[in-house]
Order: sequence, then structure tokens, then C-alpha cells
Amino acid sequence: VRMHNQVGGQDDVGVPSLKIDPAARQAGMAGTAAGVGDDAASVFWNPGSLGHLRAWQWSAQYNKWFAGLYQASFTAVRQFRVLGSRRTSLGAAFNVVGAPSWDATGGAMPSVSANDFTAGVLFGQRLDWIHRSVSVGGHVKYLQSRLDGWSASGVSADAGLLVRPGRFRLGRLGLGVF
Repeated sequence: VRMHNQVGGQDDVGVPSLKIDPAARQAGMAGTAAGVGDDAASVFWNPGSLGHLRAWQWSAQYNKWFAGLYQASFTAVRQFRVLGSRRTSLGAAFNVVGAPSWDATGGAMPSVSANDFTAGVLFGQRLDWIHRSVSVGGHVKYLQSRLDGWSASGVSADAGLLVRPGRFRLGRLGLGVF
């Protein structure tokens, strides 16, 4: 049996910005937002949530961290009446994470900069013909990562399913949970 321990090594994610939560609410929940289905930023965790959104929503965020690192994201979703359901959602989203120019060589080499960019289109559909609590969705996105003069890009797709449970009532008091 061979043990591998990665201490202080390189991360094996191709676009590390995908590991940074692009919305304040979901980041505040430590990224455990796959079951959250009531805001536009939910698409980054589960595209199936888009079928449960209100008629029109948008979400914007900007962060600036130590050493000048920054992140900006924007998502906009609009509902339409299509395919026999009043809950068909279409939208767009983008997220950028970057770093300003820096020089770690003390002037021996030119300074460099880096950024990761993601832009995508969104689709969500509540499946009323099955049940009002079931929805599916998709997020097709273009990814680009740059480090000074080097860059890489690609296309990615996410699909999701969300089943929202009914409200649980506590007896005659009518207090709802969930």
C-alpha cells in the first residue's frame, strides 16, 4: 500500500477559480448549497434550481482579497412560459477571478498577471407534468485561464435535478419547517 500525502504541493484543479464560491450566501454556508433553490446564484451549485426561481432575478458580487486578488460575478435569470410550464428559466452568468501584476524575482524578470474567466448560458425547467416540486437545469460555460502570456480555454457543461420537499407543518399551530 502506497500512501501519498500532499503537503504544500500544487493543486490538481485546472481552473482553481472554480473552487471559489461566487456568491456571498452560499460562501457563508461553506459551499453546501446544492439544495438551495431560490436565488439566481444557485446555478453555480445546482442548475436544477433554476426551475424554482421567481419571475426575474439577478445576483452580483465583487470581492477583493489580500495581495490585490479580486473576484467579480454576475448572474441574471428570467422566466418564460414554455413547454406547458409557467416555470421555464433562461439566463446568463459570468465569473472572473484575477490577480494584478506581481514580481517575485526582485526585478530580475518582468512582472506577470493572472486571471480565470467563466461565462455561460443557463436553462431551467420545472417539470409540472411530473410534479411541481421537480425541476431540471443546465449550465453550459466557456472557461479561460491566463497566466501572463500563456492561456488555456475550454467548454464545460453542468446538469442538475432539484426536488423540493413539501412544507412540514407542526400541528395546529401552522408553523412551517423547510
